Amino acid sequence: MPQFYAASLTTLVLNGNRLERKVPWSLYGCKNLEVLDLGNNRIHDVFPSRLENLLQLRVLVLQSNRFYGQIKGPRTKKAFPMLHVIDLSSNAFIGQLPSNYFHTWKACWGPVHL
Repeated sequence: MPQFYAASLTTLVLNGNRLERKVPWSLYGCKNLEVLDLGNNRIHDVFPSRLENLLQLRVLVLQSNRFYGQIKGPRTKKAFPMLHVIDLSSNAFIGQLPSNYFHTWKACWGPVHL
């Protein structure tokens, strides 16, 4: 993804596009991204924890892919601070979602302003 688009992109919906392999590195540079929907694809990857650095992200949909493994705790105290919606269903994750994430999702505890 060209740098210009990455900087200005706020919504990216790629639901149901038969995407395969891993989450593209270019997404991690989309610093203004608020909505990321990668649901209903064939992405085969571990939980993309690098997305926690997208500080504006409000909606993260990863459902119905081939994500696998254990979701590790957040790497920073500001992981997903604006997140309101997360859908990880229908993947092959194991274990529980680390409770540390609930402490960083401060936006979940207030009113929704989309």
